[in-house]
Amino acid sequence: MRNKPRATFYTLGMRNIRTCPAPAEQALLDDTQIRLIEPGEYRRFQRLLTQKHYLGGI
Repeated sequence: MRNKPRATFYTLGMRNIRTCPAPAEQALLDDTQIRLIEPGEYRRFQRLLTQKHYLGGI
């Protein structure tokens, strides 16, 4: 299989250059699922946000 070059995107009015994820990163993203938390998960969710997220809990 031939490797394709990664695409580069330029956002209007911004200096950031964005590239498409590498194949391994894209595979991880393809398998990622997002869902709303259940009521019984709220405390754990808040604790993890406070510990791990740079903005803290909500």
